[in-house]
Amino acid sequence: EEIDRAIEQVNGRLSHPEQVKGWAILPGSLSVEGGHLTPNLKLKRQVVAQQFAAILDALYRGESGLGGALHIGRALREGAA
Repeated sequence: EEIDRAIEQVNGRLSHPEQVKGWAILPGSLSVEGGHLTPNLKLKRQVVAQQFAAILDALYRGESGLGGALHIGRALREGAA
């Protein structure tokens, strides 16, 4: 996927702590109307964490499956080929 390649390319220019370790493509956009953002476009973290809990679990715990995401990507670990 193009996004995976782009993130790997950017990660190659960043120090390890700065690198993106995992990412997910959500099934829809975050929006004010959907309750994900404030009118000032700030993220409502608690709402997003609740609504996308399965996706966050898949990202942070390395669980199999997509958890409702369209795609989940993970950075290759150093030394892995």
